[in-house]
Amino acid sequence: MILKRSRGAATVAAVLVTGPLLAACSGGFMQRGPATLSPAPVSPVAGEQLAAPDQQIAGQQPGAVPNAGNQVAGTPQGQPQPSPVATTVTPPKREDVLGQWTIADATSSCQLNVSLTGWSGGYRASTRNCTSEDLKKIGAWNIEGNNVVLKDQGGAQIAVLSRSSERRFDGRLVSGGAVALMR
Repeated sequence: MILKRSRGAATVAAVLVTGPLLAACSGGFMQRGPATLSPAPVSPVAGEQLAAPDQQIAGQQPGAVPNAGNQVAGTPQGQPQPSPVATTVTPPKREDVLGQWTIADATSSCQLNVSLTGWSGGYRASTRNCTSEDLKKIGAWNIEGNNVVLKDQGGAQIAVLSRSSERRFDGRLVSGGAVALMR
């Protein structure tokens, strides 16, 4: 092939040379196509209606799991039920409570930051993005017995919570209503 120095001819020559190379490389991919994947197996999902946070089931202790041991999710009625496992929730230590939490009452949820900085009535706590007037007032916290007590900046109680799992505390606001801390 003879190439001239003109700009248009060089472009045509480059297309003539590289065109068949590109076609040869891409031809194999187009013939094979994408690999097909088989779907992952899916097991049925069992569920039940949850009670509102401020409703307590008759005879149930605060922080208890509703219907624990009565019916296992996904186990049909009439089938043998596994025996309930006794779970012991350890009393909280200061180190268990430190850090960031989501705190929720019946109307909203927001962020709670808990530190070990000394403060009136215990240690320093602060909330962020709360719309609930009760939750906005939190300025301190302390452990009293087996409970985490949230207080305002003057040391007055706002809420008392007990541990319900390693990453959750449930309790009541002094003004009434349920409150929960979750990670």
